[in-house]
Amino acid sequence: MNTTLTTGFVALTDALTLIAIKRLELDRMAGARLKLKRMGSWAQLRDALLTGEIDAAHCLPGIPLLSQADAYPHHVRLATAFTLNHYGNAITLGNSVFDQIPRNLPLDEGLQQLAQERRESGRLLTFGSVFPVSKHEFELRHWLGQQGLQAGRDYRLVVIPPPLAVDALHDGRVDGFCVGEPWNSVAVEACLGKIVANSRSLGLPSTEKVLAVNQQWLDSDEHHQLILWLHEASRWLAERSNHGRALKWLSEEVKRDVRVLEPGVTGPHAVDFRASHCPEPKHALWQLEQMQAAGNLPEAAVSSEIAARTFRNDVYQRMTRQYVVAEPS
Repeated sequence: MNTTLTTGFVALTDALTLIAIKRLELDRMAGARLKLKRMGSWAQLRDALLTGEIDAAHCLPGIPLLSQADAYPHHVRLATAFTLNHYGNAITLGNSVFDQIPRNLPLDEGLQQLAQERRESGRLLTFGSVFPVSKHEFELRHWLGQQGLQAGRDYRLVVIPPPLAVDALHDGRVDGFCVGEPWNSVAVEACLGKIVANSRSLGLPSTEKVLAVNQQWLDSDEHHQLILWLHEASRWLAERSNHGRALKWLSEEVKRDVRVLEPGVTGPHAVDFRASHCPEPKHALWQLEQMQAAGNLPEAAVSSEIAARTFRNDVYQRMTRQYVVAEPS
């Protein structure tokens, strides 16, 4: 095998597994080589996957799920046999929100009062998520619901690519957002807002990013080789003694100081690279249910069959038996 595997990613802390493969030169151990291609948004990454511009991607689970539900015109089916990570998102509210809430009110009551004032003025609260079928949007809807706010009545949602979320908050285009690290910590460091929740505290199903591929590529030698590298990189990232080097690599990738990146690797909003990498169809089914509730899918598309076609734990198990790859301890 003498192949270049082009893999897309978005500049986020949970892309570290792919970054580590290159920095540790794990791809020098086989005939195939990994080529990383940075994408500016999830929409750009989705299109690159569907058109074959890239072979694989660090990906939101909702993208392959929609492809299996025939929601895209390309009629390309994507799937995953490897969960990259769990957790790593947070919700940040801008300073302008806190400035408009009386200090003697609990946050939920203050948000309800502010939402009413904004509704009466014809300017709904505006929150950003990274993609309409992202776990970020589901987490944001869930948290806002806990505060007593309803989508459409009290707030509207807009899509912001992760690297642009901080700029949107700075410019006043959004009142807050849900995004993956490091961008919440970057906003806090810039004194633009405060983090009010993270994906661990919300307690929702934890699968965050997956390795997405064309389903016709699932049983290829190249795909199996890529999963071997990902396992090795995940084991390396699970060791706390390696976090210093990982933070340095991430700093070079996102052009931010290491100190700002620490909360997403070693701190309260840390990405979990240690948890099981075997895709869990029950997590896929939960995401399908959230898409349907938000109006992104018909009820008929919420099925265990689509979940199982997308989250291919059978391929993962077959591959790990063949190559005798162990989960990180």
